[in-house]
Amino acid sequence: METRTESGWQGAAVSRIDALLPAILDCVAQPVWVVDPTGAISFANPAALQELGYPTLESLRGKPSHETIHYQHPDGSPFPVDECPMLRPRTTGETIDVEEDWFFRRNGTMFPVSYWSAPIDMPGGRGAVVAFTNIEERRRAEEERLARLQAEREREIANARADELADARRRVIEAADQERRRVTRDLHDGAQQELLNVVLNLKRAQRLRSERGLPRTPPAFGPREAPPAQPAAASG
Repeated sequence: METRTESGWQGAAVSRIDALLPAILDCVAQPVWVVDPTGAISFANPAALQELGYPTLESLRGKPSHETIHYQHPDGSPFPVDECPMLRPRTTGETIDVEEDWFFRRNGTMFPVSYWSAPIDMPGGRGAVVAFTNIEERRRAEEERLARLQAEREREIANARADELADARRRVIEAADQERRRVTRDLHDGAQQELLNVVLNLKRAQRLRSERGLPRTPPAFGPREAPPAQPAAASG
């Protein structure tokens, strides 16, 4: 008898909570809906209705939760209901926290969400209460941040390549200048060496002439003199 009384009290408490839950969740700004033990949607607060695109609770109440909101992966492949983590708290009693997933609106468009799903005792057994957040803006901000980082990285790479190209050009110019200076120096040094050889050879020739008793400076040759005139032959 005591057990029946306790069970009855628990049932009455659950009924009161079930009756108060809509009033409580109506005041919550976050989108929330409640799934009954069969997996059907028994309640959704105004924030959830607006996010999912349903005009009234009656247009959503009683629909199978997974097949209505969570039936497909982003790539278009089917999402089997027995793989749905959102409904798992009904059977395991655990609380599920998912960082990123996708829900469907009434018009068939998908949007990214993060959500948690927790078990809740209901008159017919254990259901689940699901609270979710639309993360489209967060994803867009993250994508823009990653795009900016990528653009900055590409600019840094381009600047680094430009610096490397400038350094390479500078090294080529410096090498060309060094080679030009070397050639100029070699030509200059070669001309000086040739002149020195001429001077040494000239001094050597002068010394040999001196040793042989010849004048150091060769005589200058003037214009060739005309030969003397021949006497005229006597006439007979």
